[in-house]
Amino acid sequence: MTGRFVEAGLEHASVDAKTLIVRDPLSLDGVMGLRSWARAALAQGIMNRDEVNRWETLYDETVAQGKFLWSVTFFITSGQKPAVQHGG
Repeated sequence: MTGRFVEAGLEHASVDAKTLIVRDPLSLDGVMGLRSWARAALAQGIMNRDEVNRWETLYDETVAQGKFLWSVTFFITSGQKPAVQHGG
């Protein structure tokens, strides 16, 4: 994206990586519905019923054992509009 920002005429284009780490499945599940991803895959024909059951079982076991961890990295691109030069 920094290349796009420069092409658009922005100055001081940069990118920062920010990683979000979530250990509380309840805070994530309300937003992402992580446990239900396998059922969505089943509806699309990507997973079968046995795979869905395995996903849900492993998910539930991980949560019950306090081993849940989910993370995602966001790449935040920023740039600055050039200063406008006023003629005299």
